[in-house]
Amino acid sequence: PAAAYYLATILHFEERHKEALAFIAQFSSPEPPLIFIKNLSYQGIGELEEAKETLHEGLQLFPKSSILLKAQEELLDDLKKVNEEKEALEKALDNPTEREKSLIALGDLSYTLRQYISSSKYYQSIKGDLSGSVELNYRLGLSCFSEDKIEDALKYFLKAENLEPNAVPNNYFLGLIYTKKNEHSKAKEHFEKVNKLNPNYLSIKLNLALLYLCLGEWDKAWDVFSLRPRSSLEEKTILQSEFYKKSGEKPNLPSFTSYKEFLNKKVILVAEQGLGDQLFFLRFA
Repeated sequence: PAAAYYLATILHFEERHKEALAFIAQFSSPEPPLIFIKNLSYQGIGELEEAKETLHEGLQLFPKSSILLKAQEELLDDLKKVNEEKEALEKALDNPTEREKSLIALGDLSYTLRQYISSSKYYQSIKGDLSGSVELNYRLGLSCFSEDKIEDALKYFLKAENLEPNAVPNNYFLGLIYTKKNEHSKAKEHFEKVNKLNPNYLSIKLNLALLYLCLGEWDKAWDVFSLRPRSSLEEKTILQSEFYKKSGEKPNLPSFTSYKEFLNKKVILVAEQGLGDQLFFLRFA
């Protein structure tokens, strides 16, 4: 049971929700931890009612399970808020002056709930020429990207780019799409633009550094990655590491300014959680 729970958890956190559900379906009498992950996986694909039913059935078998009781309480509270918000927005659709705003809000709400097909339908229900709206094309691109409909997403992001070439979020996702398509020169163009316009945007430095590695531009990769400031989370991770607790010595993390720092040296891994970006970069660099 413990191994099954850990595997299902890994699938869930890798956002392989359908695989997690298929895996859990093999067990005729799953224990509460697996039922809990099943509920989360349904939420991960936007099936909130299925998640609700999963918890209901689980509590019939394990009525005193604290993990299922807590999950049910939180889900029912979320569903109540979502339904109230959705009901108010749908009422506003009857008002011509509020209709477009309400459709966008309903699309955004569906996107937040990972109901990407619904979010696209709401956006596409807006009357008028979608090709003239940067925000709508960007939102439609996001919905398609989240469904892994890469070519459809590319179409909408390119429309948005034609309208506003310097939109940072749009350029970032174009970079991600071209990376997925192994069109590295195009990905580089968009990531470099994002890094120039907003150097602190999401994980742009990590993505750009990894892309430079793919292109064999080692020095550029190190230059970009070295500009990442060390976060308070990283500092906290060091102080909580087993290495520090046992030795009382604070590990000396490299400054990541050059691969030469590591030549002929042994690198000791003191923690992974909280240092993931550095480890991911170093695996390839």
